[in-house]
Amino acid sequence: MRIKLFRCVSKIIIEDNVVRFEQKLNLITIFLFGIFCFILMKSKKNRILGNISDVKSIESSNSLMSGRLITVTTDKVKYKLDMRSKKSLQEAIDMLEQSELSNKFSSHIPSQAVLENTPIQHSDLGIASFIIAISCITLFLINIVVMLVIRETNYIPDEDILTIWGAILLLCFVGPIVGLILGISGWKEKKSKHIYAILGTLFNCANLLVLLLIIIANSLS
Repeated sequence: MRIKLFRCVSKIIIEDNVVRFEQKLNLITIFLFGIFCFILMKSKKNRILGNISDVKSIESSNSLMSGRLITVTTDKVKYKLDMRSKKSLQEAIDMLEQSELSNKFSSHIPSQAVLENTPIQHSDLGIASFIIAISCITLFLINIVVMLVIRETNYIPDEDILTIWGAILLLCFVGPIVGLILGISGWKEKKSKHIYAILGTLFNCANLLVLLLIIIANSLS
């Protein structure tokens, strides 16, 4: 079976069981390929219309390796339509699911209606930021307790304990920085709950502020 690839597909329309598609250059393609983009599209025009009849099956896929593809299979040819953007791919999927060829269409990509009805989840980055903040606070409190015990008992720790203690102090300083970055990133995520991202950002900021105040106080004393 022959395979034909069409890039920069901007629109797909179903009419009388025929798949009609439109290729249209975008600015990124023109910038990257220049005059070669016309060879890529096999035409010197900025807009190309194509028709595919005798459709046996239609599939959609979206991966980093293959791209945003709508694959239309006929008896002799498999047409791979590389959609120019995520928006055009989603519009094509929504249209195909409601078209007269919907019984021949299969997709592993959820439609926009499914995405809208999907419950909003907490941001993974926000959860990670919150966990880091709580962990650093716990380690910091443990350090304070250990320091008080050492001061009261006049205990002199050996080299191994000092090494572990130094590593914990380093984690208490580096952890909030990482957590702050994750919290801000989670805060910017769309279609996600931001409560953990906000709490993680605030707690990590508080951790850094307390550590900086302690360092400044020790340097002045």
